[in-house]
Formats: sequence, structure tokens, C-alpha cells
Amino acid sequence: MKNKNKDLWAEGAFIETLDSQGAKEKMQTFHKKHDEDMDFNCKQCSKKISAHNKDWHDGMCDDCFNNKYFSEDSPDKDPLSEINSNGRCRLCNQDFSGKEIKRHIKVCAENQKKGVNAFLMRASSGPFWVYFSVPVNNKLTKVDQFLREMWLECCGHLSKFTIERRSYLSYEEDLEDDEEHMNIEIDTILKPWAKFQYEYDFGTATMLEVECVSKIRADNSKITILARNKLPDFRCEECNAKAELVCVQCIWEGEGFVCKRCLKDHKCIEPCFLPVVNSPRMGMCGFTGKECSLLEK
Repeated sequence: MKNKNKDLWAEGAFIETLDSQGAKEKMQTFHKKHDEDMDFNCKQCSKKISAHNKDWHDGMCDDCFNNKYFSEDSPDKDPLSEINSNGRCRLCNQDFSGKEIKRHIKVCAENQKKGVNAFLMRASSGPFWVYFSVPVNNKLTKVDQFLREMWLECCGHLSKFTIERRSYLSYEEDLEDDEEHMNIEIDTILKPWAKFQYEYDFGTATMLEVECVSKIRADNSKITILARNKLPDFRCEECNAKAELVCVQCIWEGEGFVCKRCLKDHKCIEPCFLPVVNSPRMGMCGFTGKECSLLEK
């Protein structure tokens, strides 16, 4: 794994020298809120800023300050951030960002007036997301199977949903009092706006955030993909070409993406590479996506 430069004076830090009088004056605004005394303008973009920002953010709004001094930590620099994702609604064949799709898909899906009663559900992790319809009489085991076939299956690992502090597991043996098997209809435990977690593989775990967005009508009695993200534009850290592989050590820091040409140039203590795929399981446990029948659908 690459060594981070922790030096105090490295790029990505903001330090300002003040005399005692200057420090005393600035302390008057230190505890003020970011929207208090909005009587100043950002010296970069002229946006209105607070007295706190004027004195403590180098006279800039939060966005300009972060872009100047902490650009490496900015979400738009992180290939695994939701801000860098986009995908397509399959109901209307339009493209949307990861931020825009939720508002759109809810309206688009609710325009369907005929069909079976279903939940509109969302599963996500970083830039990876999928919206899908699930008939309300389906069981959690079906949702588990869908997520495995969509993104996760490798080696047949165990999995579980955690819903309102209760665990629903893929196995039935030796269950605790707050645990039960997934063989339960979803309309008995879910309602619109419910948010919960899904975990695949209790060793090298892949965690998903799952949400029951709303109730809709679906024209298919099976779980159906309504919208999903496209493969993020991962770039080789050496030459900026399209990345084809990722280092299993460095991916935990959001790094380690390389093309095949630059493979030997990657500096890591124990380099080991897996293919770049459109899945939050990418880079984990030997995952290649070959066991996921819906990965490319």
C-alpha cells in the first residue's frame, strides 16, 4: 500500500500565522455558525459567506476552501464516491447521476398503473446502485438471491439482512433470539421509507445500504431491474488510461487502479490484482463477477 505523506506542511493542509491581537480578534468569530453574519463574499467565487468563514476559512466559502486546501479529500476526486456515478432508468431510457436518479425513478415508477403490487427498492454502496421492483409477496430469500446474482456471488458465502435490529440470515442453524431465517414475506416486515443493511460474507464483508423507497405497481411478477449505475470511469493511477485491474490491498483506500500496461509499476507491499467490474464486491475475496448472472444485464 502506498505511503501517505503526513508532513504538516504538505499540500492538503491550511495553516495561518497570527499575532496575538489578530488571534484575539478572530476568536470572536470562531464559535459562530456557518450561516451566521452572512455579510461577506468569498474571495474566489463571490458567494455570500459568514464571519466564521471570513476569518477561519481564508475568506472563502466551504466549497472553494476545500477545493484549494483539501482537494485530495474532495468527493469528486474519489472514484468510489456516489458523486462520480451515473446510470440509466430502464423505464424511460434516460441517463441520470447517482444523486438525480432517486427523485426521478420514484415518479417514473409510480406512473405504472397496472400490474402486481410491489415495492420499489434501492441497494447501494458508493458509486454502485440499483433500483428494482419486488412483488410484495416475495420472500427475503428472493431479494438475497437477486443481490447475489446482481453483484456479489463468489464462493457461496453466508449473508444477512438487518432490519430494525433484527437479523434475517441465509442459514437456519444455531440462531439467536434476535435472529431468524430469510424465509419470510417482505410485506410483513417492510414498509415504504424503511432503510436497512445487507451483508454478504462475514469474513471479507461487502455491505449494502438497502431502502424500500415506495409502493408501486409492477408489470412483472419477478424481481426486475428498473435502473442501475454504469461502470464508473476508473482510471489508471500511472497513465490515466482506462483501468482494467485493481490492487486488493490498495482498494481499501480507494486506490490501486491500473491498466495492464502499468501493472508492474504499481508500488505495493504485497500486490495482487483482480479485474475492475461494476460491483461493490470488486477487489475482494477473488471476486471476478463470473458467478453473477445479472452483472452485465
